[in-house]
Amino acid sequence: LGGQPLTSDDVQELLVREYGFKRIESWSKDGLSDIEVGAKYQYLNSKNWRLAFTAGVILPTGDVDDPDNLVDRGFGSGAYAPFLYLQHDYMGFRNLLLNLTLKYKLYLPDHEELRVPENPNRPITANKERVDRDLGDVFEAEVECQYRFTDWLSGFALYKYGQRLKDRISGDGGFNYEALEHETNATQHVAKIGLTYSTISLYKEKKFPLPMTVSISYRNRFAGSNNVLKSEYIGLGVSVYF
Repeated sequence: LGGQPLTSDDVQELLVREYGFKRIESWSKDGLSDIEVGAKYQYLNSKNWRLAFTAGVILPTGDVDDPDNLVDRGFGSGAYAPFLYLQHDYMGFRNLLLNLTLKYKLYLPDHEELRVPENPNRPITANKERVDRDLGDVFEAEVECQYRFTDWLSGFALYKYGQRLKDRISGDGGFNYEALEHETNATQHVAKIGLTYSTISLYKEKKFPLPMTVSISYRNRFAGSNNVLKSEYIGLGVSVYF
């Protein structure tokens, strides 16, 4: 531009005219994420063990990322995913529950319109195609212990390991589809501790009108790989049973 520094308007014009992107502006949106639909079956309930499994499918009800918008955020994956969760409870210790849960999500192949850069480190590109996509399957293992202090107060500690396999992308446009597969495989390590207050026993004794639980927790993702950010937060959850 004649030796003059680029202005923000110059960059906006370049992105719109040369690459077909929308202008970079403030963005906000409300919507649904992907919905899990399934059923749980308990196949063993003994003095010390409770064993069950949950099977179902994740529905792609959430809006996906807009390939023409550099600042938006998708609410869903865009793909169907059957899942199977195996739940194991051991209750051989007084007031202590030990749980092991194994989760597997099998993402099915789908088609999605994406920008296909020539280099994964240079995401700005005019190359756009409706590609064939197979998102990486997800495996998670959770180990949790719950200790009941009273009939209405308990504490818990949880560790979760998660792994996502590599995405597979292909198409007919002759682009570098491996750029979209780069670093899509990931791992994470998460720890969580908290307290839970329950009115279920009071409800059974007709001393409280609703069976419900209230929990407060501290969660920390303390390690991960390939674009998995370390993060921590304090959460508050309320569940009402009918």
